[in-house]
Amino acid sequence: MEQLPDLVRQRTQAVNALRAHLAELCIIATAGLAKVEVLVAIVPDETDARLPAAARFALMAG
Repeated sequence: MEQLPDLVRQRTQAVNALRAHLAELCIIATAGLAKVEVLVAIVPDETDARLPAAARFALMAG
C-alpha cells in the first residue's frame, strides 16, 4: 500500500504543474480535482485561443 501515497503525490504534482503553467497565461480554475478537467480540456482544444500554439505544443509534448 506504500505505492498509493506515491501515486497521490505524483497526481498532485502533475495537477499543480498544469495549474502553474496555465496560470502564467492567466488561465485559472478554482481549487479541486474536478475543476482540473476544465484546464485539461483547454490543452488539446486548438479552437481555444487563450492558449498560444507554442504553449499548447509544449504541454502536449510532456
